[in-house]
Amino acid sequence: MKKQRLTRGYTMNGIPFGEAEKMVLEFLDNRNSSHTTTSIWFPTAFVSQILTAVEKDGIDGVRFYFAKDQLKNTVVPVATKEGANMSTRHQRQVHIDFFELSETLTRFNAEASYKPVGLYDMKCSGENCDTTASSIPCTTAVEWAKSFKRDHADSDEIINTTSVWYPFSFFERLAYKLDAAARDGKLKPDGIRLYFIRNKQHRDGFVFFTTHEEGNFHIDDVKCYNADPNNVDPRLFLKFITVGGTPDDRGEECPIFCPGTTWSDCELP
Repeated sequence: MKKQRLTRGYTMNGIPFGEAEKMVLEFLDNRNSSHTTTSIWFPTAFVSQILTAVEKDGIDGVRFYFAKDQLKNTVVPVATKEGANMSTRHQRQVHIDFFELSETLTRFNAEASYKPVGLYDMKCSGENCDTTASSIPCTTAVEWAKSFKRDHADSDEIINTTSVWYPFSFFERLAYKLDAAARDGKLKPDGIRLYFIRNKQHRDGFVFFTTHEEGNFHIDDVKCYNADPNNVDPRLFLKFITVGGTPDDRGEECPIFCPGTTWSDCELP
């Protein structure tokens, strides 16, 4: 059955469908990382916009597409809704791209991160305050981010993932950490940053950090926060977060699992 092509609607960060499609198709036409940008920043309000869509529209997550904007690396985040289960080697839940969001969206352009962005030169303390499956150690995050830069710098090697899907609970956890940082009072949390990474399975994907404001920069927040057990489950306050691009979540990557995607270089059912 041929997929029906959309002509309207908006991405999760408020970009019109046609503009977003142009950016993703530019990437699919040229999948090497020819531009030096390998990390992208969004403000805290972007996370809030996602959680509002969960409440108002019943979205089940967000799919991040690799994209390009006039040859510059970027991403396109798209809301998703739950579809039917699909029989593969294991039962998989399909997450279908959704552009008809009911709320008026604020446009948040994916902001390219410039120095200081921290991760590539980070000295890891060895502390790991998160116990969730989506977390990875600091040393692993640094290794994967550097691997992406090393493997794609001045190279024709393609980015081998086109999109990665994240459940809405992932963004709830990011929101909890931003809230914890604000209540701690020592930092001014201001958003999230995603890094392009290549893991040890040689798959490309993303790693996410929350950030705080320091001068004119958005600095990765690596502090562990003590949650108030009367308010929030302490396990939700994360230090390092990654979903997709990891062994635990490779089923949510495209091209490994692409049903529900709008743009892909794979043949979809």
